[in-house]
Amino acid sequence: MKEWIQRWTGWGVFIWGLGILGCSPAEPGPSSRRPPEKVGVFEMDTYCRLAADPQVVELSHKLAVSCQRSMGPTDLDEDNFPRCRILLPDERGGLRGRSIEGAITALALPDGGLVVLTSDERLVLHDGRRIVREIASWAAEPDVDRSGRFVAFVGFSGEERPDLGDPTHIAVVDLQRGERRVVVDDPNASSPLFTPDGQSLLFVTAASGVASIARISLAGGSVELLTNQGLEDTGQGFVPPYERQRVWIGDTLVYSFIGEGNQAEVWAFSLATSFASRIGRGVFPVPAEGGKVAVRDEVSGRCPVLLGLGGEP
Repeated sequence: MKEWIQRWTGWGVFIWGLGILGCSPAEPGPSSRRPPEKVGVFEMDTYCRLAADPQVVELSHKLAVSCQRSMGPTDLDEDNFPRCRILLPDERGGLRGRSIEGAITALALPDGGLVVLTSDERLVLHDGRRIVREIASWAAEPDVDRSGRFVAFVGFSGEERPDLGDPTHIAVVDLQRGERRVVVDDPNASSPLFTPDGQSLLFVTAASGVASIARISLAGGSVELLTNQGLEDTGQGFVPPYERQRVWIGDTLVYSFIGEGNQAEVWAFSLATSFASRIGRGVFPVPAEGGKVAVRDEVSGRCPVLLGLGGEP
């Protein structure tokens, strides 16, 4: 949890309030088309303003999370988490803010509820006004399946929060029944992510020595390594692991990865073929019309930039 907060604070997550910056439109080109009016549930201009705001640490096609830190990026400790607001679209695709005390990230459920990760690293079910119940006393990197019934997260079996180096695992909780089970008993596993059909779970593991994308069926079975098989380093042929900035376009996972020179690269990983390719650069990928993905190019400031899913790394 602290690692992704530190990563984002490096992008300038210091300012509080909703002082959203402007975002220049995409430059026309010989084959450019009129940009879509909406991406996900947001109006395009709202998406671009959010994507340009240095205090926005998460932006998906469903919601945004805007955080302020009261101290500098090197002062992060257990008592110095950012204060965050959950930003949701209104009926017209505009923006309305919802303050949830202690929230550092949130995932929207189909029924309007939220799965919230709090600053004391609890995972809770929230109705937007109050905590309904606790899902886990300690958790990190949560993800919710499309049905809104199951939540996956990095968990801990001990009675207190883990210390650095303590073994963790990936667990799944049935929100209807309250049942919890460990699906990946691997202390190197992180970033659980439900596949679109909800039948499998992707995760990132360094068990082979190189951070790779793996998959396990929720019905049981062995772990399948999908990327970087046989690699011993991050050289030629290396496929970077996904992080929090990600979205499914059909059965293709599109994600932003901070590469060389601290620049954000956009990668596409096909679940059907396990083929991965670098398709451009940008941050906060969200689905757009025609099977495209919209991003903001931090280098040029262009927004939206529409990327296709083809290309070579």
